[in-house]
Amino acid sequence: MYEITEILMNQKKRNEVTVDFSLTGTLEAIIRGYYVEGEGGVNPDRWLRVYYSPLADPEKTIISTFKFPESLVAYVSLDDQIAIVKNEILNKFKVDTDGYGLSYYSTESFDIEEYFYSSKEQLPSDFREIVWVDDDFMNNDEINFDFEKFEIIDSGVKYLSPKKFSINQLMNCVYAPYRK
Repeated sequence: MYEITEILMNQKKRNEVTVDFSLTGTLEAIIRGYYVEGEGGVNPDRWLRVYYSPLADPEKTIISTFKFPESLVAYVSLDDQIAIVKNEILNKFKVDTDGYGLSYYSTESFDIEEYFYSSKEQLPSDFREIVWVDDDFMNNDEINFDFEKFEIIDSGVKYLSPKKFSINQLMNCVYAPYRK
């Protein structure tokens, strides 16, 4: 298990941003093979979703062919200068995003529930707004049933357990209010 605050609040010395183009422009138009979702527009996302397909020809491939789970390779916060990147593309992604001042954290999969947090106050603000419910009482007969927590769960609201979640679950909850 990995403490998510250690990843998100990583205070490594960051490189100066030395680029002339947006991350989207660089990855999609200059390097190619990438599709970046969430940058620009009226309400840009704090966490960008970066898709990559080495076989894609951006001049002939429609964007929707990039957007499938296997091609999601990174989540990037330009505000926090953090990139959470799949191991399989980490080295290429570092080269392709050189100059954006990012700190990189690699992971084998975005779907493995191997993260937790121990202090909500240490989470960045966009993660503090997630509904966090310790749901261990649901699967452990030795823990008293918590009717208040069950009411939250039963309401259908998207929530995460602070004791176990994946990167995809975390990001899906961050964007839940926008995806209704």
